[in-house]
Amino acid sequence: MDGLDSRGEIVVIGATNRLDSIDPALRRPGRFDREFLFNLPDKKVHKYFLTSQSISQPTDTRCPSA
Repeated sequence: MDGLDSRGEIVVIGATNRLDSIDPALRRPGRFDREFLFNLPDKKVHKYFLTSQSISQPTDTRCPSA
């Protein structure tokens, strides 16, 4: 990434669930300058997404709901 022209409109996004395994050289200033941490959703949020997304989906009546 060194030596690249910074005038472009290029966005690079990286994702990991093991931040400790990322080489520190990759995280130094000028490489990936911003880091966002997204915590795992709790049970209430899980239930909301599962129910809100499944309302419009056809279901098999032979399958008992959880």
